[in-house]
Amino acid sequence: MSRAAPHRGRFKGLPLKVDADNDGKITKEELRDALKAAGVEFPAMKAMLAMRHIDIDDSGAIDNEQEKKKLIKYVAQEKWNVHVD
Repeated sequence: MSRAAPHRGRFKGLPLKVDADNDGKITKEELRDALKAAGVEFPAMKAMLAMRHIDIDDSGAIDNEQEKKKLIKYVAQEKWNVHVD
């Protein structure tokens, strides 16, 4: 039996909406702010953990298509009560 978890926040257009300054990169701070705006608990800690898993080139930002795809998958699988459109 499967039960859908309630979604408190949404990341529509993820990762475009997370990139606040539209520079093509998502920093830990931008991710934290987006998680906070979506109502995710402990956004700073979750942003830090996400960056550790996603930033494969260790540039300090999610800055290529492979990493952006990993971000979408990571947010969805971590069950942060965020709906990824």
